[in-house]
Amino acid sequence: MKIKLYTIKGCSNCLLVKKFFDKMKVEYETIDCDENLEESIQVMKEAKSEQLPIVKYTTDSDSYIIGYDKENLDKLFNLIN
Repeated sequence: MKIKLYTIKGCSNCLLVKKFFDKMKVEYETIDCDENLEESIQVMKEAKSEQLPIVKYTTDSDSYIIGYDKENLDKLFNLIN
């Protein structure tokens, strides 16, 4: 499963998601929205949200977690393991 984390500098919820993934040893790719504007705009349209962070992961189709949503991050972790 491929996981992408869309973030911006100075975002406390972005940092919380990174810490969660690092603690749980989840492999993910960080996308800095300031440096990857086109891709970031596209994922915001797909996720129907302008709030960051956005976690994009693919199982049968693309799915998204918006913000620091601990309940859904736990579900994603359980899905991976």
